[in-house]
Amino acid sequence: NIKQKYSKKEIKDNIKIASSINEIITILNKEVSKYG
Repeated sequence: NIKQKYSKKEIKDNIKIASSINEIITILNKEVSKYG
């Protein structure tokens, strides 16, 4: 049971990290297209 809760939290954290990375990539792409 503890394992299940832990893995759910881990998945949520991973999703947060992934969406943050996507946001960063989007911002970088905008910057590149500005100067590109």
